[in-house]
Amino acid sequence: TLFRSTMWGAESLIERTFTVNVQKLQENYRNLQRLLHPDYFSNKSQKERDLSEMQSSLVNKAYRTLLTPLSRGLYLLKLNGIKLGDGTDGDVDMPFIVEIMEINEKLEDALNVTEVENIGNFVEAKFEELTRRSEE
Repeated sequence: TLFRSTMWGAESLIERTFTVNVQKLQENYRNLQRLLHPDYFSNKSQKERDLSEMQSSLVNKAYRTLLTPLSRGLYLLKLNGIKLGDGTDGDVDMPFIVEIMEINEKLEDALNVTEVENIGNFVEAKFEELTRRSEE
């Protein structure tokens, strides 16, 4: 799914996908921090310093969310209207939790981009399947 994003007057299309190019993510993060980090606004007005701090904090949060597969997956679920409860739930589907843990282990052991993309494709297919089942 593509969605429009506008930042500083520049519009771009961003794909909502589980697969992330970590190198590109890190590069974008560094570029945004070069523009927004509060250290670069020390001689600016209080309003500009406050805005810089707020925007820099959002960039940090987005980076942390997208960097790890679990937080990225949870964020994608949220974007698609699926809200998971906080904490643990007594009626958690343990086989599902084990499957998630196994997927995370495969991601940690992945040796190349193709393996990571294959895992991402599997997760996206599983997500679509579970979404369909939950709508029945």
